[in-house]
Amino acid sequence: MALVLYATFLSSSFEEWDSVQFALGVKDYDVARHQPHPPGYPVYVFLGWVLYQITHSMVFSLAIVNAVFAAVAIVPFYYLGEKIFDEKVALISSLLLIVNPAYWLTAEKTLSDGLAVSLIMVSIYFLYSELHSSDNRRVYASFILLGLAIGVRQTLFPFLIVWIVFLWKKRRIMLQGGTLFLLTCLSWFIPMVYLTGFDRYLMATKGQSAVLYGDSIFNPSITSYGVLKRIFYEYLIKDYLWISWGAVPHLEPLILKLLSIATFAVLFMLGIRFLLNVKLKKWSFRKTFFLLVLIPYGVWMILMMAPLNDRYVLPTVPWLCLLLGWVSWKKGFRYDKIRTGVIVSLILMTSIHTAYYANILHNVSSPPTQLVDYVTRHYDPATTLILCSSEKRYFDYYHPEYNVIIVYDPIEAAGVMNKFNGTILITDFAAQRLSSTVKIENKLTLVASFERDTLVHRRNWKILLYEYER
Repeated sequence: MALVLYATFLSSSFEEWDSVQFALGVKDYDVARHQPHPPGYPVYVFLGWVLYQITHSMVFSLAIVNAVFAAVAIVPFYYLGEKIFDEKVALISSLLLIVNPAYWLTAEKTLSDGLAVSLIMVSIYFLYSELHSSDNRRVYASFILLGLAIGVRQTLFPFLIVWIVFLWKKRRIMLQGGTLFLLTCLSWFIPMVYLTGFDRYLMATKGQSAVLYGDSIFNPSITSYGVLKRIFYEYLIKDYLWISWGAVPHLEPLILKLLSIATFAVLFMLGIRFLLNVKLKKWSFRKTFFLLVLIPYGVWMILMMAPLNDRYVLPTVPWLCLLLGWVSWKKGFRYDKIRTGVIVSLILMTSIHTAYYANILHNVSSPPTQLVDYVTRHYDPATTLILCSSEKRYFDYYHPEYNVIIVYDPIEAAGVMNKFNGTILITDFAAQRLSSTVKIENKLTLVASFERDTLVHRRNWKILLYEYER
């Protein structure tokens, strides 16, 4: 079922800057030129390259990788839920995960996150399923899959703590498995550095780190207040509820707003029941499991990454769905009909909600793609200068013949504008940067607007294009 859903609604375009850089990497892998950007994502790009040789469709190749792996990962996720709880909790959790907006929509996009989370889910299943067994082959397989998952997204390394804690007393297995993990990582790291060049790779990585963090090892917005704000507002509300469950986003039609409010109400009720029934004094292996799969990565994501990027939150979604399945089935319901009604309504409302956005994702191109299509239909590359932001990478991929610059330095960009004699186009983001130094407000004429609902993909959901009048 999951594979049919995901494959049917595959994205029709590149979603953002990273998507196009993956595509550029498939054609000519070079991390130093941000094809893709550091740290490199070699496993995802390699799989996309393999499929591209067969299909000759870049968008399809990069998207179908996620769709297939995300669908297949549901099977071990079900068996993991069955081992931790029982078959009913496993079934409910699996259905909740299949239709979860964050999981479903990511499974259709030209980004690495769907593949990465799928590999993490499968690797944890193999680890957990053989913890109390004398057969260690699945544990070794889990180390290999973990190495591949980190080869897809290197930011998943905090999940290593799960293996360290669970195998702490099994030193021989940890040593052997750790060797397999290291060899797996070398299998993608060595080719990546070889293709880029070690010095160039190191310089690119340092440059990327400087852009993200500046002089701090932490995300620049981190303060004592900022941590609490990120945990309770940006993560729990703005991402898990808003992105993962669609709680009242501002662009939804009325029917989906009502569904969002109802979903929020059900989730809030289940959360209260969970808090009332959880026994903090009684420890269990289950609690250790959930702490390990949620907290290490969650802390890393909140402190070092951006909770407002739904893709970064995704690695926590499967485990929260598993908890949600357990809470909705086991905790706090005296009557079976009420419990069944809550579960069915939650799955049904989520399915309707996600299907609406999956249809938009499939049929409506991303705003940067719309921008490129519009410009290439209406403007001559020989006489047009375009000032923009991340949309430049779309022109690099589709139409490199256009003169496109990213506005990093407003003064430098203004100098280029003054020397250019043809038509000058400026996107809204570039115009904001320019306006801090150059007075251009009265010289801009809006020529086009490109938009897609922000819940489909939060970044670049709306772009305004202006023509500069001298």
